[in-house]
Amino acid sequence: MQICITCKREIKCDERVKEFKTGQRCWPCQKELKAAQAARRRERDPIEFAENLRKRQKKYQQSAKSRQWRQANRLKYKMSEREYSKLYYQKNKERRDAYTKLWRESHPDAIKQHRHKSHGKRWQKPLVRFAKSISGALRRSLSNKVNGTFTLLGYSKEQLQSHLIPFLGEMCSVCNQQKLTLSNSHIDHIIAMFNAKSDADVIKLNQLANLRLICWRCNLVKGNR
Repeated sequence: MQICITCKREIKCDERVKEFKTGQRCWPCQKELKAAQAARRRERDPIEFAENLRKRQKKYQQSAKSRQWRQANRLKYKMSEREYSKLYYQKNKERRDAYTKLWRESHPDAIKQHRHKSHGKRWQKPLVRFAKSISGALRRSLSNKVNGTFTLLGYSKEQLQSHLIPFLGEMCSVCNQQKLTLSNSHIDHIIAMFNAKSDADVIKLNQLANLRLICWRCNLVKGNR
């Protein structure tokens, strides 16, 4: 008769066991031990733990055993890898957000380099430069700074001000929690500039009917939607 050295119960003959120098441990006790060890490693160094976990996951995903499992469970999990990753993030949102925050604080140089590289790639596109120049002109117009961009848009700076200024002093139309001021508001495109495919589309999406003021937080959350 085999006895688990942790829970002291009898181990069945068909049950998975783990051999140790001091005896045998049943599979449930072994899982608890592994979870406790992983928790201690995560507390000791979260960054190193997450990187090692990612390496092990990548190595497993490339293995034949993983391919066989995905093929066998393809009908059970009727979703793409992107959808599955999104579902995993939703279930582990707090843990992922905490790790992301910690990683950003630990790697400021990597973040700065990535932003510089991404910014350089975007500004190589003429359409992006054109859209950004118009967006900057719209923002500067609220501070009464003169610029000649409005000849392209077909309306004057005064018309833009009369369209946007009534939003100031009102609550944000998206979250209805922030009172809008000139310092905490962003000019939002109701139909996002991301949909523009040509210079004509950029001019069309910058017409007054597609512009409004919302709080900076809602505008950043909205992104390209």
